[in-house]
Amino acid sequence: MMRRHDIRIGGAAVREKRIAGPVLAHLLGTLVEGTTRVLRYRLEGRSKAPGSLPAWLRPAAGFDVIPSLDPGVVQLEARSLADTLPDRFRQCELFQAVDPEKSALDLFEDGLEDALRGNHDSDLFDEGLVQTFAEFRQVLGEGLDRIEIVNGRTVPVSAEGLKRVEELRRSTPRPTHVRLAGRLDAIRYSDKMFTLLLEAGVELRGVAAEVDEGSLKSLWGKPALVVGTAHFRPSGALARVDAERVEPASERDLALWQAPPISSATAGQELRGLRLPQGRRSGINALVGQWPGDETEEELVAALEALS
Repeated sequence: MMRRHDIRIGGAAVREKRIAGPVLAHLLGTLVEGTTRVLRYRLEGRSKAPGSLPAWLRPAAGFDVIPSLDPGVVQLEARSLADTLPDRFRQCELFQAVDPEKSALDLFEDGLEDALRGNHDSDLFDEGLVQTFAEFRQVLGEGLDRIEIVNGRTVPVSAEGLKRVEELRRSTPRPTHVRLAGRLDAIRYSDKMFTLLLEAGVELRGVAAEVDEGSLKSLWGKPALVVGTAHFRPSGALARVDAERVEPASERDLALWQAPPISSATAGQELRGLRLPQGRRSGINALVGQWPGDETEEELVAALEALS
């Protein structure tokens, strides 16, 4: 099934019956990159990864441009994911729930709309997609002052919305190296996606692209130690872990590494919350000039307890 999408544009680059070629190329290039990244993210858990793209990705994320007599409307058509990836949906090989009747352009619009609203805890995009969304700021700077994506709904790409996208980009914590121990609860062998069950029922999602498939299979349902890089959402919540190693977990590992990782920004906020301001009669100032002289040990202990 083909799904229609209209990109309505306006500005100095749109005149009479034509649109500036570089502007159109930049706009379409942003959409091509966006549909490719969002489909990879929604199906595999991350929008970009080292190495070449999987062979199935570009055809499944593709769309057609339909000639239009109105230079202010770029008409696109895209097939549903049920048509482009029937085997994946038949086998339920998905990283998260995705409507098979949607196209990759639909998924891109979903994530873009959430980002333009400034949703810091959205699971519809990751840091790679935020970079792509931010590219619209450059497109608007090339002679366009209006971009609207219309497909039964209207997603306006405005300067104000793109400021919120930029804030998402700035507030996303940097990835951090982690060690995590729990039970390897699920493995998807086609692309080495996994879930790790931590203490208190916390479920962590990750990808183990660099890990031997046989090692993963041998650990299914067993205690495992995952060493890798944690990626976070702009809110500071954990998004996923890219595993470098997955190996059997010892009792010591389970005792040390079961706590879910937190971003450096979140840790800093928690530490700041523990700091108490010191006045003239609090903190170290309460001790200055108060240290006992010839008191006995018992009197010294009693004095310290009175100050605590």
